Amino acid sequence: MSVLAHVVRGGPQQNEPAATQALTYILNKSPKLVRSLIDLIRSERLQFEPSRVDAEQSIEDGQPDLTIYDQAGRLRGRV
Repeated sequence: MSVLAHVVRGGPQQNEPAATQALTYILNKSPKLVRSLIDLIRSERLQFEPSRVDAEQSIEDGQPDLTIYDQAGRLRGRV
């Protein structure tokens, strides 16, 4: 499925900005891209294996554009 098809067909969070949805879709296709994104944000090397990326998920202290989870389902990064 193309990025555009994924964004246009909607989902549980249809009010998401299209760019964030597209980026989330692309990141979930490649853990290497998630690592690269985190390396850009942080000065230290990634110390966990990324599992999934969610778009605009509400968490206790806000609603970041992206949340990144490890293989055990723990929240490991917010952008």
